[in-house]
Amino acid sequence: MDSPSSGNRFPMKLRSYLVWIATASAIPLIVFAGIALMQLLQKEREAFFKTMRETANAIALAIDGELASAQRTLEALSTSDHLAAGDVEKFKSQAQSLPLDSAQWLVLYDVSGRQLMNTYAPHGQQPPAPPLPNAQVTTRAERVQLVAQTGTVQVTGLNVGTVSKQYAIGIDVPVTIDGQVRYVLSQVFLASHFAEAVSQRGVSPTWVVGIFDRIGLSIVRTPQPEKFIGGQVRSELFEASRRAHADILRHQTRDGIEVYDAFTHTQMSGWTVAVGVPVEEVESAARRAVLLSALGLIAAIIAAALASVIFGRRLADSIAAAAEASGRLRQQGPITFRKAPVREVAQLQQALRNAAEVIQESEAARAALLGSERQARAQAEKQNRLKDDFLAMLGHELRNPLAAICAAIDVLGSEQASAAMRARAQDILQRQSRHLTRILDDLLDVNRILRGKVTLNRQRLNLSQSVLTAIQLLRASGRDGRHDIRHALQPVWVDADATRLEQIISNLLTNAVKYTPEGGLITVTVREEDGQALLAISDSGVGIAPDILPHVFDPFVQAKTSLDRAGGGIGLGLSIVRQLVQLHGGSVSADSPGPGQGSTFAVRLPLNHAGPQVDVRAAPVESAGWRVLLVDDNDDSRAMLAGMLSLSGCDVLEAANAKDGIFLARTNAFDVAVIDIGLPDIDGYELAHRLRGDEATRALRLIALTGYGQDADRERAIKAGFDRHLVKPAEARSLIENIHGLLQEDTRGA
Repeated sequence: MDSPSSGNRFPMKLRSYLVWIATASAIPLIVFAGIALMQLLQKEREAFFKTMRETANAIALAIDGELASAQRTLEALSTSDHLAAGDVEKFKSQAQSLPLDSAQWLVLYDVSGRQLMNTYAPHGQQPPAPPLPNAQVTTRAERVQLVAQTGTVQVTGLNVGTVSKQYAIGIDVPVTIDGQVRYVLSQVFLASHFAEAVSQRGVSPTWVVGIFDRIGLSIVRTPQPEKFIGGQVRSELFEASRRAHADILRHQTRDGIEVYDAFTHTQMSGWTVAVGVPVEEVESAARRAVLLSALGLIAAIIAAALASVIFGRRLADSIAAAAEASGRLRQQGPITFRKAPVREVAQLQQALRNAAEVIQESEAARAALLGSERQARAQAEKQNRLKDDFLAMLGHELRNPLAAICAAIDVLGSEQASAAMRARAQDILQRQSRHLTRILDDLLDVNRILRGKVTLNRQRLNLSQSVLTAIQLLRASGRDGRHDIRHALQPVWVDADATRLEQIISNLLTNAVKYTPEGGLITVTVREEDGQALLAISDSGVGIAPDILPHVFDPFVQAKTSLDRAGGGIGLGLSIVRQLVQLHGGSVSADSPGPGQGSTFAVRLPLNHAGPQVDVRAAPVESAGWRVLLVDDNDDSRAMLAGMLSLSGCDVLEAANAKDGIFLARTNAFDVAVIDIGLPDIDGYELAHRLRGDEATRALRLIALTGYGQDADRERAIKAGFDRHLVKPAEARSLIENIHGLLQEDTRGA
């Protein structure tokens, strides 16, 4: 055998090879790092620009908010009776009572531009007579005449106040009396007033912030406002602001500072807000970030290079030692080595010393790994079967009612079907539709509960009364299966959600009926036990095997291990029971002596020891020919709801949008209006607000019928003017009862 050193088969040492690998790996890293650093520089610059834009937008919004508030104040004052009567002195007293600071005042002009009132002047002092004509007075007169002619609100540019002799800005509002503009009412602000919009942003003192009007005159300027306010801004900034609504501009300020300027425009006044940051400040911040990243990269490369040299040397020495030891592997007896500094080489030396044992251990490990693989495969196959079983079961549970529904539809569509057959088909449609609804409700309930989306509407309830109600509903639906249902109920009060409590009881009763043969005994007990409310439902049914018992409350388990699956359903009823009971702060348990010996489910809930309370159950309500306005943009939903109300004896008119609804409400006498929230033109909240604001429809009773059912939605509906808030889908009985309750309130109020 040739030795490794013979010929030229190994031209490079391991250490040199590792160095070349490290170098080759570092080259693309350095290239990509350089590209990344350039991108980082640009991103840092863009981040700075984003902050500047946000600051400019915030200042613009603050200015628009101030002007909008002033407009609302002026429009409210324009309706003054003193102004309508032409009593300027009394109107001035009224205007001076407004809480304006010293940087704001009000001015009243006639349509020719002559000042009639100025709250800046002391009380009783007459406004100054107009001075000789000049450019500023002519501009003011033209401005006032423009507002009077167009009847629109105008925001001025920078002017010098006639009385204050200071730089000021005004917002002019026309005052219309008897259909004609008689006056122009203006709120005037000192230019310094808008400097607060800048100071509130906490802008850095090195930044240059300016606000200028539509012709480029400075209104606000920091720093050095006394030097620049009233002057013309730089032409390049002014021209750029005319070309674009918002942009970034690099230029030199009037005081010689090179800046990046982010500018935008206010909506009401058309002014320009410019936020300038010195170029050096932007670039230095970006360069600092890039420099830190570059230094970190260089340090990482150097550390990697040093590490490769050190570890390469150790690895080479260790491999050489292992090669020397392998040469003595053929010798009998133990093999001795020099102590290896590398962990892996030391493990290799131990492997060479105990080769036979290592082979045996490897075989054992391979066998164990094979067993683990088989176990994992079996578990995966089990999970796959679980998925297939659940999907097959769900398909079965959905196809059965769908098959019955399709057959019933065919019967209803057949001309040869008798009246009895049609009645039977309608009964099947109703029953199977309810069955599908229960399946979907179970799926949705589990999803909502697991995501924490269920909100309990707690109230003090008699648990026994809730049990009686559930038993009556079970019998009325025909799902009691001719079982012998007995009960021993004591008055026990709990703090619970009525709907969810009835759902818990109904699921447990349905489960007992499902697994108890016809004629079997089902016993329901309610009592206090150990300081808690106890609900126990026992049956004489098929019982529960010991291996199934721990899994009865688990959702989506295999049919062989789930009691909730065996008699139909999708295996969610008992899981929903457990989740709802836990939400109420209680617990639920299942017990069975074994197969064929029945089972008992026990629910324990906290007691409510408050004073006695009587359950009030409303009697069925019949319509008394109520006139109902129905507003809903969904044609099918509106048609079915209108039909349902008509069958209940109501006289219904329909509208597909808010505009038609308002017209019908004004031209007809209705008892109540049922309104959807999501309308196409304006939403239901605004529609209710308008109906409440109209004298002709103010007394109309309003019910919101919507798919939005959160507490915040109910509060918003009541604030908007609705009397009741119902969530879709609403049953006919519930809607009729709510209409009856509203009209009964009107009767008692009368």
